[in-house]
Amino acid sequence: MKIYKNFLDQKEFEHIKNTICGENFPWYRTPFLLQDKKGKDNIASFFHMIYQYRLANSQFYNLLEPIIYKINPVSLIRIRLNLYTPQPKHKKTRFHEDVADAENYHTAVLYITKNNGPTEFKDKKIMPEENTFVMFKCSEYHRAVTPTDKDKILINFNFYPSTKGLSC
Repeated sequence: MKIYKNFLDQKEFEHIKNTICGENFPWYRTPFLLQDKKGKDNIASFFHMIYQYRLANSQFYNLLEPIIYKINPVSLIRIRLNLYTPQPKHKKTRFHEDVADAENYHTAVLYITKNNGPTEFKDKKIMPEENTFVMFKCSEYHRAVTPTDKDKILINFNFYPSTKGLSC
């Protein structure tokens, strides 16, 4: 796992954040499956699919070009924005891998908002900080935790990395 603080130039980051957090940005509701002690619980979360199945699925694909340039992928699998609204108490998704049987693929998360809903790994918690980029293997088990203080907005990337690494 690698963590990059201040991943983007501040002006680039603010442009992306202001667009995604703007009142006219289209979010799509999805059931959000959570683990609880009684079994399963559902709350709503929101997403916006930017790229999937070798196609840009959103007019906002170009907005993310500065990030894609820095990631420098050989190929993209998926780019998805996630929005989790504050809940009265933290709720957790199940542990999962983003891409099963893909040892050489990577997942990366760029946190757009600072909040108190971490991303949990089996042995580590990452607290969301604005403009922080976290990269790890797609096969690494992780889960989302809902915030209690404010919206948790992040961009999730799944990709095959370049042997040259990030263009930082």
